[in-house]
Amino acid sequence: MKIYGFLKATFSWFIKLIYRIKVSGVENDPGKGPLIICANHTSNHDVVVLGAAVKSQMRYFAKASLFKVPVLKSIVKLLGAFPVDKSTVSSSYSAIKKSIELLKDGQVVSIFPQGKRYPGIDPASSKYQTGVGMIVYHAKCRVLPVCIQTKGWKVKPFRRTYVNIGKVIEFDEFSFSQGNTSEFGAAATLIFSRIKALVRD
Repeated sequence: MKIYGFLKATFSWFIKLIYRIKVSGVENDPGKGPLIICANHTSNHDVVVLGAAVKSQMRYFAKASLFKVPVLKSIVKLLGAFPVDKSTVSSSYSAIKKSIELLKDGQVVSIFPQGKRYPGIDPASSKYQTGVGMIVYHAKCRVLPVCIQTKGWKVKPFRRTYVNIGKVIEFDEFSFSQGNTSEFGAAATLIFSRIKALVRD
């Protein structure tokens, strides 16, 4: 969207300044879809940090409650969000279906495989969900692993934030054959292992 491009060009430098963002591996970012950007999830700031650090316009999940506030609804939609109510199974599947549709349309979707925030916790010690594996299988797309790392694993304004971008995981690397739950889990494990491998010493 043109408005998103304008906002990104106008405010990315400011966001990078506020969060003291240092990006590594920018050469790994293809800057276009279809692509899933997968990152660890430490705080509500992660989407803003990712949006400033990567090249592409991202589409991403956001709490359904945000879309019930008139002004806020317009803002989050402009920023590429679509609603998901994690309290219901049907809404979660709708979010997965929407992600697949966007990817098949050639867009870039950001997903946090952990499914919720893990503030203050090293990604190596957190759990992750298999939904991203299902999305990859049905969308037949590539995945860009990203690690968002800060002191104490808590993203805060004016604290140094590292955004470490790994190499793209090509669709063929997932070796799907049946498209079943086991393969979705294996795909999620591969993705999250690549994210954890990006943690800096």
